[in-house]
Amino acid sequence: MAYDRCCSEATAVAGTLSAAAAAAAATTTGSAPSHTTAPEHPLKPKKATDTNGAPPPKPLVAHSPNGPFDCPDSSLKSVLPGPFYMWSSRKELNPAQASASIDVVVNALKRHSPVDGLIGFSQGSVIVAILEALASEGRIPRLWKFCVFMCCPGLSSVVVDSAGSPNDDAGVDKRLADQIVEKFTAVFPDEMRRLPGLRSGEGGEEGKPTWRINAPSFHVMGKEDTILEESQGFFSICEPSGRRQYTHSKGHIVPFNDLGLVDAFHAFLLPFVFP
Repeated sequence: MAYDRCCSEATAVAGTLSAAAAAAAATTTGSAPSHTTAPEHPLKPKKATDTNGAPPPKPLVAHSPNGPFDCPDSSLKSVLPGPFYMWSSRKELNPAQASASIDVVVNALKRHSPVDGLIGFSQGSVIVAILEALASEGRIPRLWKFCVFMCCPGLSSVVVDSAGSPNDDAGVDKRLADQIVEKFTAVFPDEMRRLPGLRSGEGGEEGKPTWRINAPSFHVMGKEDTILEESQGFFSICEPSGRRQYTHSKGHIVPFNDLGLVDAFHAFLLPFVFP
């Protein structure tokens, strides 16, 4: 999982299972949860009991790599000293910038593997979505157990194709996908050799993959967020049995002082935290 201080679009991360516990400890007020319930997901570990006598949860460690682009005008300047970074220097996450950002995350996965999950906020959630979409298609190994998407605009609304046009297929630009496969082949050769799935973009109608998010996923959305509709659309392509949603009353932020969010997040993470 990746943990970000999650207050600015410019500072989203993707890394390993981490500081949800720290976020949970920093709460003061909340609202009623609105997350969904669903049957057990096939990829989800068996639920560990948290009754008396249960083993303690394993330590949570955050690995939060910096995005590759400087962010000179972060809204976090009033509360944090900086410096600040982002995953794209423009609103549209074009293939070249996405490739540079994914290199950062893949290298972090190599350094810190094994990891439990990926978290991303805004731009960072798109990076997580790209990786999980390719893992769900079978083109790269899934080196994480779950994903958390915070204020995610989805794939089609942010990623553009190599010609700079909007990507209407709600998927990953083919050239970018091929670059990611090459990167994983170089960094994780053993895992790629064991991969049973697609390796060259086959699948779907007329050779186009059918994009899905198959890993268990937790989604945070804001009722006042200008990309709420896009976030809801992205939620719809995630595996129904493993997806959970929490919608708070604010905008493009993650209010960790919302006790309803903390409870929903904790419930989602619990099966992954217990050994």
